[in-house]
Amino acid sequence: MLTGRIITERRLPVTRIRDTALRAVLRLSAVSGRLVDANWIPVAHYAEGFQARPRTKASGRQIPQPWVTGPDGTRVRLDDVLAGRWLLLHAAAATPQPAWDRAGVPSLTVLPAGSRPAEGAVVDSDGVLLPWLTAHRAATLALRPDAYVYAAAPTGDRLPPPPAGFAPASRTTAPPTPITG
Repeated sequence: MLTGRIITERRLPVTRIRDTALRAVLRLSAVSGRLVDANWIPVAHYAEGFQARPRTKASGRQIPQPWVTGPDGTRVRLDDVLAGRWLLLHAAAATPQPAWDRAGVPSLTVLPAGSRPAEGAVVDSDGVLLPWLTAHRAATLALRPDAYVYAAAPTGDRLPPPPAGFAPASRTTAPPTPITG
């Protein structure tokens, strides 16, 4: 809230003071680095909404979007691998998820940093995903197209089933038309 109020200030005398102070502060390398690396947008967590029951520690959270190594050995953002689709993400050996398999939801396994790239897997190059899954006590996630956790299950457990009437978009669905001008 405060950051938004500072950035969107419109009163000219206040903006002059803000800009002068900010320029002075940015000259200090320690402060400048922290401001650049700061997480200006808080991590969203939706306690309610489009999530399976029972809720878990991971439910309603957006997973981190680190760099990963794809099956072809290319370093890419996880978000690009997820490709805006429903997807099951597994840590280590996958527990069968027949309800999700019947629905045609693809899955990926997360391999630890240093692993060889493999088909059907991504390598956690930055060492971010596997610790996140561990911290949220999840071995398998059902991710919505917006990369938020719909459902999560610990090692050896099955996920809750997909929502009633669930039909994931096909991979041939055209991307949205960009809005111009």
